[in-house]
Amino acid sequence: APLATKCVTSGILFALADVIAQTVEASSSQAERGREGEGEREREGEREDDIDVTRVARYSFFGFAIQAPLFDTYYTLQDRVVDGVIGLEGTSGSPILKLAVDQLFWTPFLYLPVFFGGMALLELKGREEAMQQVRQKGWGLTTTLVANWRFWVPVNLANYVVVPPDFRILW
Repeated sequence: APLATKCVTSGILFALADVIAQTVEASSSQAERGREGEGEREREGEREDDIDVTRVARYSFFGFAIQAPLFDTYYTLQDRVVDGVIGLEGTSGSPILKLAVDQLFWTPFLYLPVFFGGMALLELKGREEAMQQVRQKGWGLTTTLVANWRFWVPVNLANYVVVPPDFRILW
């Protein structure tokens, strides 16, 4: 798929994912509020189940402008190196090596720092706050990375085994 298609798809998926996340957060908050009484935000006239459109726009922008081009380049380079230079194309070692590089190098030291730092900057939090977010959530072995492994290891294994390279960005 062309990069433009990947960018648009990623922007839409990031926006949808954030709407779902906000909906789940609001639902959890309402359940908690039901146990404790009315929440502070509702008393001030702001409903917790409203979607933060600005936040959705930030996520969409990140998916469109940063994640899609970044992952398109990453997957292309990864395929060239693992399959071409190392020569593992068509072997069971190819998806295993790609998954190991993805989850032990790319995600903890490149992608998560870009994601958390980038989102903090898009929230206009400044460079220092962005660096703090990277150190706390996105650099090395963090609780975020461990949670990431629970979901993305099996998904990415399927991604490397089943999905043709041109469509991988759509995950």
